Amino acid sequence: MIIPNGRKKLVYTAAAFMLLLAAGCSIYPEKLLSYFGASKPAVSAMPYEYRIYPVKKTPCDVTLKTSGKLECINELGISVPDGIWGARIEKLAAEGSIVESGEVICSLNTSAIEENLNRAMTELSNSENELEDFKMQNELEDMSKKTELAKKDLQYEVSLFKLGEIKKGADTIEVAISKIGIEKNRAFIENFQSKLKSQEELLKKGFLSSFQFGELELDYQRNLLELEQNYNKLEMLDELPLAEEVKKNETGVLKLSFDRKLTAKEHETAAKLNTIEEEKKELNINEKKHKVQQAQSMIDKAQVKAPISGTLLYSNSWIGKTRVGMEVWSGLDILKIVDLKNMKIIVKVNEKYIDEFSEGSGAKISLSCDPARTLNGFVKSVSKLAKLKDERDPKGPKEFDVTIYFSETSEIKLLPNMSADVSIVCRAFKNAARVPKDFADGGLVQIVSPVKQTIDLKNIKKLSGAPAGAGKESAPAGGGFIMGAEDENYFYFLNDFDEFGVLIPEKGLDTVETKI
Repeated sequence: MIIPNGRKKLVYTAAAFMLLLAAGCSIYPEKLLSYFGASKPAVSAMPYEYRIYPVKKTPCDVTLKTSGKLECINELGISVPDGIWGARIEKLAAEGSIVESGEVICSLNTSAIEENLNRAMTELSNSENELEDFKMQNELEDMSKKTELAKKDLQYEVSLFKLGEIKKGADTIEVAISKIGIEKNRAFIENFQSKLKSQEELLKKGFLSSFQFGELELDYQRNLLELEQNYNKLEMLDELPLAEEVKKNETGVLKLSFDRKLTAKEHETAAKLNTIEEEKKELNINEKKHKVQQAQSMIDKAQVKAPISGTLLYSNSWIGKTRVGMEVWSGLDILKIVDLKNMKIIVKVNEKYIDEFSEGSGAKISLSCDPARTLNGFVKSVSKLAKLKDERDPKGPKEFDVTIYFSETSEIKLLPNMSADVSIVCRAFKNAARVPKDFADGGLVQIVSPVKQTIDLKNIKKLSGAPAGAGKESAPAGGGFIMGAEDENYFYFLNDFDEFGVLIPEKGLDTVETKI
């Protein structure tokens, strides 16, 4: 049979096509058969490059991807204590060593502070001695003033009593004495006169000398004189006191009264002045004690102790890394204590995704030093205030700080500033179908097996939003689809099918996991 050249080409083409079809069926039978089994309009609309992507329901986590750096949960910076200036570091605990709370980790040179302490203690001792001398002097002055005041009080009492007696009139004792004197004088005179003749006889006979007789006459004359004086005194005592005498004594009493009051006032004023001066000296002593305490406190503070237990790190400031011999001053950060056993990651989340999760939501952590290993974590806290992503753009997007804690320990030694990728679990499904977003063409997802169905992403029923693990999974009846959730890369559908095929549009062929 002779076949024309034109027909030969058609036959060869058909044969080649059948061979390719047979080879394709042996390799991709499902996809090619599904292609040819599709409806005529769909088949005509599907180019050769389209493929069928098998989707199976599996446990799925809807995550929000972000990243951050590791920080210590317990981290405390240590600075030079207040009041220390121009000191030098004498000793330092080794960097990276584990220190206990209360352990001395840094010693500062205190020679200048010790000089201040010695000077302050000397000044304090001098002031205390001065106060003691002042108190002793005040006690002596007080005793002297009290003695003087007691003497004036006594003088006043005596003068007052004397004035009272003068105002009362004659002194009964003086009157009695005068009367006794008169009686005594009269008795002597009468006795002398009665014995005068007998004494003269004795003188004539020589039994009495003229000298003895002269003494008797003198006693006689003296008694006559005393008798007259006692009569005069008795007469004067019987009269009322003189007004001039009363006035004179009253003036004396008033003078003594004023004098004693003045002395008492002077004593009181001097005591108050001494008390004030004593208080001033005590204040001065307290001030010097405070200086001593300050200097002693500075010496104590120069032995810098660890406030918490952890790993010791040296600070690196504009004057260089902390080192022995470095000059430091109050407020300068020199050390840091961190707890490397407990780390956290602070990540930033765009404000439009912040309601997709809550505190306690799970997180998957991948460290840059070991990206193949995934660690579990959780959301510890979410900041209450959003910050601009770019301060130069006040109308730009805002971000929240989210703190992630590890919920398991890592075999890798975690260090501050390690980079980590974090996937925050917004939803967790026990069974959901995950479809790449690249497979949506014009807002539509084409289902080609086991049924042919078009999912309109704008009108599909969606599961109500809820944090991870809180949503109730329920597949729609009658083979329908519900949008469970979506993230940056995938749609998550709830449906009755354990497996179904999705038509891959041409743009979806570039997706790595769907390359054939």
